[in-house]
Parts: sequence; structure tokens; C-alpha cells
Amino acid sequence: EWIVHPTDELFQLICSLFPAPTARGDNDKYSNKDGILRVLEIGCGTSTMAREFWKYVQVHQKDCHFYIRATDVSQVCIDACWERDKDEVGQDPPDQGGNCVLQYAPLNVLNQPDKQDCGHWDAILDKACLDTFLFRSRHRGENKAYS
Repeated sequence: EWIVHPTDELFQLICSLFPAPTARGDNDKYSNKDGILRVLEIGCGTSTMAREFWKYVQVHQKDCHFYIRATDVSQVCIDACWERDKDEVGQDPPDQGGNCVLQYAPLNVLNQPDKQDCGHWDAILDKACLDTFLFRSRHRGENKAYS
């Protein structure tokens, strides 16, 4: 966690941006009609942020249902996360029971998303993925801007 440490204060701030469960309605553009708040983390690497957020919402957001997907372009990183967290999180695919599901999945943010990656996300978390593209476009040595 070389940029931001996953702390309760950070997760409290993230959760404060979601509407309260009683305030969400059928016409609310920020929530799905099924009442599940969907959070996508891009470029997770082997970070523990998604896992720690998953733990946090189970304790502090019991009235909310969350689906958290942590993604990275590297299947090696995704496999490492599952291996590290499988005893705590559960098997792959995740058990759909409870108020919070955590899934790790590969995703290349530069490619057109597959059908399963499309759809509504209530929040997209990114600690350094987009910064990496900005840094590479200026400092990679090719003086080539990435789209």
C-alpha cells in the first residue's frame, strides 16, 4: 500500500458518498434497483485495499449490500490475491450469500470491456492505475502519448 493505506477513515469517506439505504429509490441514478452497491477497483495489483474495504462494510455498513470487484491486467496478481485471501473471502466464484461479495478478476482498462465488465458501477476506485498511464506517457522515453 505504497500510495494510500486502507484505513477506516478512508472507507468511511468512500461510504459517505453513497446514498443512505432508505434514501435509495427506483429513480435514483446512483443505485441499482436490486439495492446492491457495486464497487470496481481498477489496477489492484496485489493490494489489500478491496479486501479491507470488504471487511469494513461487513462491520460498518450492515444495512447495505455490496458487490466489490478488484481488477488488474495481470492474471498473476489476481491469482496471488485469490490465493492470499481465499480462506477469508471464500471460493472462486464467490458465495453470493451475505451482505457483501468480493471478487478478483482480470481487466485491461485499455481494452473494450466484455459483457460481464459492462454495466453500472456506483464507484470506481483507483489508487495508481491512471497515474501510471500519465507517468508512462511523459517518461517512458518514447515521447508517445497513450490514449
